Amino acid sequence: MFMRAGIIIFTLFCAIAAAGCSSSLAGSSPDTASLPGREDRTVVLNDARFGSYVGTWSLHGATLVIDRQRTGTQTTNLGECFPDPNAESTAMCNEVAHLKFTEPTADGITATVTSVEYKEWGEDTAPEGYRPNPNVGLQTGDSFRLALHGQNTLLTTWLGRKEHLNTGVNPNWCKNGTTSECGA
Repeated sequence: MFMRAGIIIFTLFCAIAAAGCSSSLAGSSPDTASLPGREDRTVVLNDARFGSYVGTWSLHGATLVIDRQRTGTQTTNLGECFPDPNAESTAMCNEVAHLKFTEPTADGITATVTSVEYKEWGEDTAPEGYRPNPNVGLQTGDSFRLALHGQNTLLTTWLGRKEHLNTGVNPNWCKNGTTSECGA
């Protein structure tokens, strides 16, 4: 009797719920299940997992900043703006890639470049006449995945046209204040 009443109540609950019970839980892990009326739980848990990535990370010649709004920047030292020895300027230039990050998954987070700008060190713009090498650096739409490797290291896996960087290039970003494995 009690079993039949429980089944009827469960069926009634599922019929009333907009998403339905079995479809809202299918393929979900316990920390991302979206129960009717419990969507806030998914957001809170994903925010906590994303929080592990938030901060300033470094490797030799580059800095990665990730904020809680799932945006950030990757600033890379490009060296002399004008490597020509006859150039009047010996200014140093940076590439600043603006990034948007995905929700965390078991594989980490994915960054996509939303825009790129070039700046002379300590300035808001690059020197007049500066032309970045189109074969080097990031472009809008480039992407890479970041996975936590311990508490203080992120491992980079390049995606798409930059996959060639997955060999022969240091993939490790270290949280500011630590330098192991990063060459920072």
